[in-house]
Amino acid sequence: MKFEFEKKDYKKYLIPPYELWKNTGNVYSVLLRKISNEAVNIEKYLNHAEKIMAENSVNAFCFKLLSHNFDEIPALKKQLLKSSFKTVYLTRNVPRQVISGMVAKLRGIYNMHEREGYSDNASYVIDVDEFKSLVKWETKAVANDIAMLESSGFEFIQVRYEDFVHNPDAFFANIFSFINIPQEILPDSSFSIMIKDLSKVVKNYDEVYSCVDKLGLELL
Repeated sequence: MKFEFEKKDYKKYLIPPYELWKNTGNVYSVLLRKISNEAVNIEKYLNHAEKIMAENSVNAFCFKLLSHNFDEIPALKKQLLKSSFKTVYLTRNVPRQVISGMVAKLRGIYNMHEREGYSDNASYVIDVDEFKSLVKWETKAVANDIAMLESSGFEFIQVRYEDFVHNPDAFFANIFSFINIPQEILPDSSFSIMIKDLSKVVKNYDEVYSCVDKLGLELL
């Protein structure tokens, strides 16, 4: 994984991204991190993050972690387990997730916040063979992730994107309970669903729907 950050970006973060933290500081500290093994650096980084959170009276903090990060940084899993981190594993209806990604690729827009006021009334043809292949791959990837979390001994909870969309307060209440912090109502966000009606965005919707049905899945 490659990260490109400017040194000035450091002040933008309460807790800087790991790679930025590792390469920022005085000459001695940066050199020490470069010659230290990854496990030592990860432990120091997590301690640094926990110290900042304690200074700011924060009860809990989280960060985004992708499955392939464990392959890229072998020491990561051990250090997270050592520090008793819990895992909130976010899943999404796989067929819908795949369509979302394929449409985003065709649009050239992956997140609504990338363009303020963005709207798109176009419809797109989904390559059904590619769609089927991606759905099978993603379904297997989710199963592998769950198996890894279970076998590694992580304490985890599986939550669904669809539950967040349907009832955000209940979604977060479930997470708060899992990580043992008081429940609170979160402020409104600018979250917006990119594809509100699949039948209008996917030109060959019936063909895609039939493919999902044959796979024994649902398109939520």
